Amino acid sequence: MKASLPNLTNRRAAAFTLIELLVVIAIIAILAGLLIPAVGAAKVKAQVARAKTEISGLITAINQYKHDYGFWPVPKGPQPDPLRDVQAIAARPANDGNYTFGTSTLFTDNTEPYLMDNRGVIAILTARDADGNLGNSRNPRKQKYLEVKEAKDITSPGIGPDNVYRDPFGNPYIISFDMNYDGRLADAFYRDKNVSSMTSVPSPLAPGYAGHIWVDSKQWFEAQQSVMVWSLGPDGSFKMNVAGGTPFVPGARNEPNKDNIVSW
Repeated sequence: MKASLPNLTNRRAAAFTLIELLVVIAIIAILAGLLIPAVGAAKVKAQVARAKTEISGLITAINQYKHDYGFWPVPKGPQPDPLRDVQAIAARPANDGNYTFGTSTLFTDNTEPYLMDNRGVIAILTARDADGNLGNSRNPRKQKYLEVKEAKDITSPGIGPDNVYRDPFGNPYIISFDMNYDGRLADAFYRDKNVSSMTSVPSPLAPGYAGHIWVDSKQWFEAQQSVMVWSLGPDGSFKMNVAGGTPFVPGARNEPNKDNIVSW
């Protein structure tokens, strides 16, 4: 009796050839190339939405503190608080009643970190015995107005070991206050004519970016706000001298500023 031989023809038909395998790999690579940017874009969109929520929560906490204490949650130092401080401490007349807790890039004339970034404000709102609120001097009731997750390092979202509150992209939130309580606020960045002017020559008659108003006597833009909170956005950067073009485009709507996330 003859032994039956394996059907090599059927075996070859069932197996992948090298060309077929390469085609499959190429298709998978193309699909991955199409999906990865979409996934990345969705992630950024979710982070922007989260930043907006955090900004809203931060403003709510700030306003609640003011409602309870009658003044803004700011450390002593940036400017005397007319409702609380009798003596002027490190007054900033150049800011004419405005103060921005930003970054070392926005502010270079203060040596104390809690007067340059938001750590002092956050220490007050979270009742931390830390710089800007030592001994809970600015929040003696030790009321926690802000609940935010703790970050493990100084580059991750949340409140880091340095007490700085960072956005989902790892950049500190920037907070400006109307320190003389006149309902008008000039943020250290958005007051600049190259940022907020909607025309090549700023004018009180021409509205500025997002409702800003040009003030000739001060040569800057002001917003009808008492508190302004914003984030550098996904790119983590900003630049002042980027206005121009035909038609004219304000610096706030040019790269790298147009992705900034603002509260107003």
